Amino acid sequence: MGRVGNIFLLIGALSLVGCNSDESTTSACESASVSVVNVNLSIDGQGFFVFESADETLYGRKGDFCVDQSGYLINGAGQYVLGFEPIGSGAVFNTGALERIALAPTNGSGGLLSDAQVSAAGVVEGVYTPGGNVIAAKVGLAAFPSPQNLQTVNAIECRETVASGGALIGEPATGAFGNIQSGLEGSYACEQGRFDLQVVGQGYFALNDAGTMHYDAGIILGVDRDGYFVDDHGYRVAGYMVDAGGSIVPALVDLSAVTTEVAPIATSSITLDANLDPGAAQPVNGTFNNDQTDSYNEVVDTAIYDSLGQAHTAAFYFVKTAVADTWNLYAYFDNELMQVGGAAFQVVTFAGGTLSSSASIGYDAVMPTNGAASQAITLDVTALTQAGAAFVVNSIVQDGYPAGAVTTMHIAANGEIRFDYSNGHSGVLHAQLLLAKFPDAGALVLSGDAETYLQTIASGVPVLDVPGSSGLGDISATAR
Repeated sequence: MGRVGNIFLLIGALSLVGCNSDESTTSACESASVSVVNVNLSIDGQGFFVFESADETLYGRKGDFCVDQSGYLINGAGQYVLGFEPIGSGAVFNTGALERIALAPTNGSGGLLSDAQVSAAGVVEGVYTPGGNVIAAKVGLAAFPSPQNLQTVNAIECRETVASGGALIGEPATGAFGNIQSGLEGSYACEQGRFDLQVVGQGYFALNDAGTMHYDAGIILGVDRDGYFVDDHGYRVAGYMVDAGGSIVPALVDLSAVTTEVAPIATSSITLDANLDPGAAQPVNGTFNNDQTDSYNEVVDTAIYDSLGQAHTAAFYFVKTAVADTWNLYAYFDNELMQVGGAAFQVVTFAGGTLSSSASIGYDAVMPTNGAASQAITLDVTALTQAGAAFVVNSIVQDGYPAGAVTTMHIAANGEIRFDYSNGHSGVLHAQLLLAKFPDAGALVLSGDAETYLQTIASGVPVLDVPGSSGLGDISATAR
């Protein structure tokens, strides 16, 4: 992209909607070699159409479809549209495999294919004259664990990469997949995951072209099919990665965009901030049973997680006793009683409205039934009170997490690349972009691509450092 001037700093956040800008040019459906049947579709919601090209599977959201003379549904690029074949009459579809969608040129009665209809659920029917409709297939849709890392192929299509994860195939109007709607709505370029990066001040991005280093003050950051961050020429972007502990490793490498799901964390601590009513009466039912509401005064529950990231419920039952300022506290992991040294409940006492019993209750380990590791949980009730007011829960916080996939990428002015995850983890450091500074940047020469620069003897050897340090400028990152 050559040398550029200063622009305003904007930290980009990444949308997961999919391909949504730019239009294709000449359509294969305008060719004389296709049938008269044209079907224009778009996706209302999440998902990508799946296309079979000459040597790979591609994905896009533009449904500029038609039926070729062989009866196959193709897109404007001349690629086959994939879907699920019907079983029997078509009330059920073989969702185990994607196939080319074909509409027979005639029906059993000799009627000619005159039109095609597609329902919101993606069911494709050929319209025959005479003879009515015949179900041909159901459109398949694809989703990805990390769609921000799909690689742009052309103006309207993208391919999966190591970093995007493999395609998850499903039916329209089910789960997270959107509905199929008639007409071409919006525009559809596969741009997610790409950022316009500019150096504000001195410095150049360091780019590795199979061992030859190029330098540029402005790049379009994307991901190649092997999962590396690249510029718009396909040169790999150099910088620092993090280690397993999340710390930057100061060794220059080609930056990988590949991420694994954030590992789940089993809940080990729960903190409860609540007030118990000092005027509460003893329960009518004197024998505690967590299934009988008349045997306890209050219950507080929260979702917690085991070592596999599976959710469970921790529930805490407070029972007012005949002794002043004294409560019995029962705890359950799902429907399993949690004990302390074999004791079924813990006694909680107050003096002047302030907790006077132990502020930390360490429960014996429980064993989830799904194969997860045994789990010991500590309840912190330091903030528990018995003031002159009604029962209220101010907060209940636990420290566990389920597994999480990347939802958003952020690039900071100092080059830090951070990810947000679907399980609530946010701002997780992944890598850091570096900038190069030359003793004489004016002596750099244009490379063969006419946009990036190469060092020369006169330019001197570059020094690479973190943006914003050593006289280097900051990075401006704008999400596409």
